[in-house]
Amino acid sequence: MLASCTPADTISPVITTGLAGLDWHVGHLTRRLRLSQGRSQAELARTTGVALSKVQRLEDQGHGSLDTLARIAAALETSPGQLYTYIESMKPTA
Repeated sequence: MLASCTPADTISPVITTGLAGLDWHVGHLTRRLRLSQGRSQAELARTTGVALSKVQRLEDQGHGSLDTLARIAAALETSPGQLYTYIESMKPTA
């Protein structure tokens, strides 16, 4: 599923500065994947069994438990590892 998102659609430019930056990118990428599938936050919450407020917090702030991220990622046909790998691959090289 990540292949359907282009860098311009997801994170441009990607500059992760510490954990806070990585959190933001995970939330942003999660939102882009959900929108690319035409799904609402409420629908994603229902299908994953995750509270709507947790979906919103993950997308807005990148905060959530690994379980929440895993459930949402699976529903978006990816995994937490794939999300982080994609984000790392977008970092500018020196």
